Amino acid sequence: MPAAPTYSVFEDTRQAFCTTTSTDDGINERKLARTFNVLVTSSDYGLSPLQVEADTIALGEIPAMRSSHPQSPYLFVDSITTAPPAGNVTYYEVSVNYSSSGFEDGGGSPLDKPAETSFFTISSNELIDADYNGQELKWAGTFEPITGLSIQLSDLALRAQKYIMGFNPVAFYNYINTVNSDAFLGFEPGTARIHDISASRAKLQGFDVWDMSVEIQFRKPYRGVTNEQAWYKRIKAEGFKVVHPTFPGGPNVVNKAYTREPVDAADYELPYSPVPVLLDVEGISGAPGSYLPAGAPAQWALIQVFGTSSFSSLELGL
Repeated sequence: MPAAPTYSVFEDTRQAFCTTTSTDDGINERKLARTFNVLVTSSDYGLSPLQVEADTIALGEIPAMRSSHPQSPYLFVDSITTAPPAGNVTYYEVSVNYSSSGFEDGGGSPLDKPAETSFFTISSNELIDADYNGQELKWAGTFEPITGLSIQLSDLALRAQKYIMGFNPVAFYNYINTVNSDAFLGFEPGTARIHDISASRAKLQGFDVWDMSVEIQFRKPYRGVTNEQAWYKRIKAEGFKVVHPTFPGGPNVVNKAYTREPVDAADYELPYSPVPVLLDVEGISGAPGSYLPAGAPAQWALIQVFGTSSFSSLELGL
């Protein structure tokens, strides 16, 4: 019965080399080669030379495909070649070739680099209650608020894209519908909101990674609103007046006049057309709940609708 072959592996460090080249776009590409000598100690093994050659690649001492260099974790094995020199089937040379691409000047792993960033705008229709100069929108004479006017507003937004080893949907779910609790890229707490998070599987130097993209929207606070309240919902304190007839000179007079009065229980039985009127929710003009005097500025209720989270913990490296 043929004896099973045994293998002895020796690395020839004299034949190791490393080269670095730069592409036109300034990206460094590094290549490194290591050479291993494999001696087969028994020639009477009953296996074909091709099988022995294939077995040498599978030896534990030979680096595997896609494995990293022991002293440079950013270099990965991309090819392995082996052949018996000069037809000597008991001796093989194994060349293990490493490479790294996608490295900017200065080196480092793409996983360790800051996110690639770009800025853009997000537009939306927003209701307004004041003009550009901050003057409230009211009808002249009656001082009743003008409602239903909207304009196209734009918010600055940031798109950050980064490779990460693992994407945890549950962890990133906690960032959805939140605003920044800490200063972020020079923006005050409360002004930045997670607009979108996406992640897809990708290959990076032969390894499975995640290509993550985060979009963050920045909003200027409304007039009279603090930075922390930039994403609060604002509700104008409005009630209604009703139009109902009065009869100057008595109920039999044909020509009726119409007046507008605050809604109260006596008006419920009357036909009316609702007209907005500003309410006093803070009680500055008397009892809370009454309507404001003509010309008084509107009052607003501010409601927190988003939670907060630390955007620094996104670890985007920005």
